[in-house]
Amino acid sequence: MIFYTLFILPLERLMAWLYASFYGLTDNYGISIILLSLTVNVILLPLYAIAERLKNNERKEKGKLALELDNVSVYGGAEKHYYVREIYRRHGYHPLKSLRVALGILIQVPFFIAASRFLGHYEDFSGLGFLFIKDLSRPDALLPLPGGH
Repeated sequence: MIFYTLFILPLERLMAWLYASFYGLTDNYGISIILLSLTVNVILLPLYAIAERLKNNERKEKGKLALELDNVSVYGGAEKHYYVREIYRRHGYHPLKSLRVALGILIQVPFFIAASRFLGHYEDFSGLGFLFIKDLSRPDALLPLPGGH
């Protein structure tokens, strides 16, 4: 509940405000959804760049360690663990740093949840179509998922 209140709810409200603004400009539900999607992606661009930089740093660090870690493969069990830990210590690397790679998707998750909650519960879409979509309130029929209506 705290995660929702701190992260998801403010994003939901921001999306609702942006959507209402776009609808006020276009008077079209479908175009407003597209503009909302584009705006959210533009907002996320700096975060994507940071996540990509962290991912590249992780690759570089792992690359530096790779040769030494390959040499440790001749050992087994506790001895191998000791040598790997020693290599990490000498290079100032901690295995938890590898989680930086997941940062890109972790940044996106609150936005996906907020968008899903906002668009999934927006009652004004009921019965309205856009281009080849007959009803904007219905789940995507192109790829039916279990539990979809």
